[in-house]
Amino acid sequence: MTTKSLTIRFLKKEDNSFMHAAFLEAFSDYVIPFKLSKEQFIHRFVDKLTINFELSVGAFSGNKLVGFIFTAINNYQDKTTAYNGGTGVIHAFRGKNLTKRMYDFLTPELRKHKIEQYVLEVITSNERAIRAYQNCGFSVNKKFSCFALRESFQTRGISTKNLKLEKPDNFDWALYEEFRDISPSFLDCPPILRQNIAQEQIIYLKEQEKVLAYGIFQPQTGRLSQIAVAKSQRRKGLGRRLIQEMFQLSIPKCLTISNIDSQAISVISFFEAMGFVNEIDQYEMTMVLD
Repeated sequence: MTTKSLTIRFLKKEDNSFMHAAFLEAFSDYVIPFKLSKEQFIHRFVDKLTINFELSVGAFSGNKLVGFIFTAINNYQDKTTAYNGGTGVIHAFRGKNLTKRMYDFLTPELRKHKIEQYVLEVITSNERAIRAYQNCGFSVNKKFSCFALRESFQTRGISTKNLKLEKPDNFDWALYEEFRDISPSFLDCPPILRQNIAQEQIIYLKEQEKVLAYGIFQPQTGRLSQIAVAKSQRRKGLGRRLIQEMFQLSIPKCLTISNIDSQAISVISFFEAMGFVNEIDQYEMTMVLD
């Protein structure tokens, strides 16, 4: 599609350099600063999300990428789901309704691929982006809280002498489903974690070979993907013990966890009691594709 000197087309793998440059420029004034090398950008957005180039859109002015939508496809909430791994427009092209023009270009192709819904996350204070997404047909589905622990802590008064801390090689997804009270967001749901299993480490707290608690996290970044304690074993300090272990194993000596459903009061209270700070909140927004 060519319109008013802009060409809107689907992206290609060889567009990686254009994508990296446009991403840095579009997010240079973002609430959370991004300073990523090309290699870091490819790892975090292209590889981890497994971006589907056939369903990712770029708006070009000549040879310059000025707007983009990065799309990943996976199963989420038992639906074939497109996930917005990043949408941006560089400063000079804002105010031209470019996000909607890109979505208008993309949406018919999503329907051809039998995609049932398109999901994204947006910081709750980013009113401009929220309005733009609503104009494209998205509506707010959930509110998420995102936490970080940047200072160490002690496990005073907690006895785990009869428990075994184990780092298994295999992931028991059925067991984790039993332990969880809330469903993970798209980025931490099992299909996405399976894609990036090489980056994830799991630890168990066990008693007589029975798993009582588990945590899945990324030691390189300190990102906590999932944590849960068996319902019969809660309020015994097991979650705190896992947090301590993951903090010590994290290379940057911090832990972050994203997208905790704001209605999960007990889960949020747990992280706050551990010393985690609620740094940002996000909305999950969904476009239903009939």
